[in-house]
Amino acid sequence: MKEGIIWAGVATDKMGMRIKFKSAYLWCMKTRLNITIEEGILEEIKKYSNRNNISISELVEKYFKRIVDKPKKKSLLDKIKTLPEPSISLDIDYKNAYYEEKYK
Repeated sequence: MKEGIIWAGVATDKMGMRIKFKSAYLWCMKTRLNITIEEGILEEIKKYSNRNNISISELVEKYFKRIVDKPKKKSLLDKIKTLPEPSISLDIDYKNAYYEEKYK
């Protein structure tokens, strides 16, 4: 991001009170991007942008920002590692316990 004009000063209102102020203008460097897109999709995007009062450039920029800024998702293994350890006994023969319970 490039920084624009910044200034500070003192003004006097109608009652003679002094008011301090600081102003800044900031802007980002923009660059041109040419893309190839299906004509039908372009027509739909034009309709959408007109209905929503937003330029196609803004739509593309917002979409790209969302892709780039998307938080990294944890893998399934990372999520499994955060689960608490199960409280089961390793001394039990679970296969035999299952069949004993099944045929009671």
